[in-house]
Amino acid sequence: SEVLGTDMTLLLVVPESDAETVVPSLLCLAPVKAHEVLSTLLGIVRDGKPMVAGKVLEYLEPQDYRGTTLQPLRLRLNFLLAVTGGYAIVDDYLVLSSTLAGLRSVIDTTTGNAPVLEGMPFATDASGTLGFVQPNLLVPELKRFLPVITMLVSLSGERLDPGVTRRITDNLFPLGALGPVSVEIDFDEQNVAAEVRIVLEQ
Repeated sequence: SEVLGTDMTLLLVVPESDAETVVPSLLCLAPVKAHEVLSTLLGIVRDGKPMVAGKVLEYLEPQDYRGTTLQPLRLRLNFLLAVTGGYAIVDDYLVLSSTLAGLRSVIDTTTGNAPVLEGMPFATDASGTLGFVQPNLLVPELKRFLPVITMLVSLSGERLDPGVTRRITDNLFPLGALGPVSVEIDFDEQNVAAEVRIVLEQ
């Protein structure tokens, strides 16, 4: 793309222990190559009144957080439940998030107001696709949102077998005892090579 780079980053951010969230903080970060063009495109999208699954995506009043402008977006799922996420430009990255808390966490990290992950066990010459998971944080988050996922599936007219969600929960529980997990994947047209490093005890 002439507007965004190809090195995208996907994140699941665990909220603070006292934060109340309805949906997980899922984020996508993409490097910006042409700021003015991106700004124009975002304006065109807004003027087009975009819809998601037949529901209007509402643009709320922009917010300022630590000198960065956040554009909140609200998607009303039904008359009781609405999801508010948004986007922002942070350090030459377009950051899309399913929650405003996720956006603020990225800004806090880039401005030095939140701790940065250290000691990630990647090879010094790592390339390709990289992944890093902290099971002690991820597993409780997945368990917490399984009921929400079940509800969202039901809104689409589908039904998720309760037995499936129970088996998922039972199989996830032991994984929470693992330490950090890192994944490195390199691939070309003919081969895929993956290396997984797991710290067995946190």
